[in-house]
Amino acid sequence: MSRDRILTAQRSDANLSGGLRSPGWLAMWPIVGVVLFLIGSTLFGAITYNVWTKGPLLQWDTPLNREFHTEAVNTPSRFIELLIFGFFIGKELLQIIVVILSVYFLYKRYWPELFMLLIVPVAVPSSGIFWLA
Repeated sequence: MSRDRILTAQRSDANLSGGLRSPGWLAMWPIVGVVLFLIGSTLFGAITYNVWTKGPLLQWDTPLNREFHTEAVNTPSRFIELLIFGFFIGKELLQIIVVILSVYFLYKRYWPELFMLLIVPVAVPSSGIFWLA
């Protein structure tokens, strides 16, 4: 067997076994993703209906909300400053990771991964529009 043919066979074996861009078990079993989506949608719908009709979940949530608010008001200011500092460090670190991964995905021409990496920072802040309704 020639050397080129062996290398080609090894590359195709690596592609079949996954390599770096393995499709994962959700690609092999798409029904799992559909079931997870349906379960999540049903749970979200149940919570939404419960809040809309002022059901028992809301009656349980209101005292917890008051307790957490009281705790937040009584928290020392130095601890609040530490939390704010951690928030900004985490935000900057996340932006650095996104830039590094974007350059890597561009270099490797992993277009679906690049698209998913860049769509999340747009989708998450724009989801706040739902709270305005």
